[in-house]
Amino acid sequence: MPGLVLAKGPTTKEKVAALASAGKTIPVVYLTAGINGVSVVPPSIMETAIFNNGAVPADYAAIGDEAVKSFNAGFGVTAFKTVPSSQIPVVEKAIWGKVPDWAATDFELYVAVTVSGQYKANLASSTGAKSAKLNMKCAVEVMENIVDKKGQKKSDSIKTLRFDAQSKTAPIEKTPATLEDFSAAIPAASLTADLLEKEKAEIAKFAAK
Repeated sequence: MPGLVLAKGPTTKEKVAALASAGKTIPVVYLTAGINGVSVVPPSIMETAIFNNGAVPADYAAIGDEAVKSFNAGFGVTAFKTVPSSQIPVVEKAIWGKVPDWAATDFELYVAVTVSGQYKANLASSTGAKSAKLNMKCAVEVMENIVDKKGQKKSDSIKTLRFDAQSKTAPIEKTPATLEDFSAAIPAASLTADLLEKEKAEIAKFAAK
């Protein structure tokens, strides 16, 4: 209808402020999605899997801690608090396997901080030279539980902040076969500081909007 103005719902800032003023917690849950290893033989760009789901070093848990600090600082509250992933129910999905069942929680607004990574070995067939590189990724997803038109409770994503950190290329003598082989050339925890700095910047930008 001409002149009809649809009412907008509360902004994320308003939702955070309301929960904070009510003394409620906004959970921040740190998760890991493993480190994978692949190889490539130029000029082909086809990747060959070496290993999957290697352990993310405990150092990266600092990414979850920093999310709590940065969100509280950015929104001027103290409502964001760490909640262990062990407290989140899981549900089995055909493709993804066991994943967090956010809709089964009592959370209203919450944040999932997921760290993953990939080692890549470059095996130059013409020269025989070998090198490796590490890329660590982080996704900070702000979500809320809502009730849809059918009356079903579901998890809804508000915003996902994505950023990564990459190592310099390091020479390797042999084709790596394990996470430990790659880590000998580039320690898996070596990008923690870079990822932390990028996280601070991304959350600050989001909170300022």
